[in-house]
Amino acid sequence: MRGGLVTPVFAAFAVQDLGLSTTEYSRFVSGLSIAAAVIGVALGPFIDRFGARRFLMGALIVGAVSHAIGGVLAERTNDLVAFGAVAVVVYLVGQVVFITVIALFMNLCWTKVAATQFAVYMALANVGIATGGLLFVPFADHLSFGQDFLVMAGLFVVSALGLVFFKEGVHAQRLEALKARAARM
Repeated sequence: MRGGLVTPVFAAFAVQDLGLSTTEYSRFVSGLSIAAAVIGVALGPFIDRFGARRFLMGALIVGAVSHAIGGVLAERTNDLVAFGAVAVVVYLVGQVVFITVIALFMNLCWTKVAATQFAVYMALANVGIATGGLLFVPFADHLSFGQDFLVMAGLFVVSALGLVFFKEGVHAQRLEALKARAARM
C-alpha cells in the first residue's frame, strides 16, 4: 500500500516544497531507481544466504525509521541534501522490500502451479499499491507532507507486525503434504 503513496508524495514534496523542477526530480529519481535496482541485485545472494524474512523485517524497520525521519524533516526544513539522503534510503529500502517479498512469495509456491501462484501474488502486490493510492486520495489534501511520511512509516510498522505473525514453516508443511498427495495419484 505504501507504494501507492510514496510516488506522488515524494514528487509533490520535491517540486512544491524543495523547488525542484519536474525534470530535475525525474532525473534524480531515475538515477536513484537504477542504483537501487543494481544494489538490490547485489544483495540477492545475501538475502538467499541469511533469509528473506530476516532481510524483510530489517527493511521494514529501516523503512519505518527513515519515513519517520522524513516526516520530521519535512515539517522542519526544506533542506535538499536531507531530502536526498532520506530519498536514497527510502528507495533502497523499497527495493529490498520488493526483492524479499518476491523471495517469500517464491517460497510459498508449489512447483506444480508456481507460475499461477506467483502471478496471483504479484497481482495482489499491484492491487495493494493501487489500493494504497486510492485509500490515500480522501486524506491527501488534509495532511501535510510530514504527516504523509508518518503515514508511510506507520504502514511499515503495520507490515512488520504482520510479518511477526506470518509462519512460513506452516505453509511449507502444507506444500509437503500436497506434494505427497500428488505423488500418490
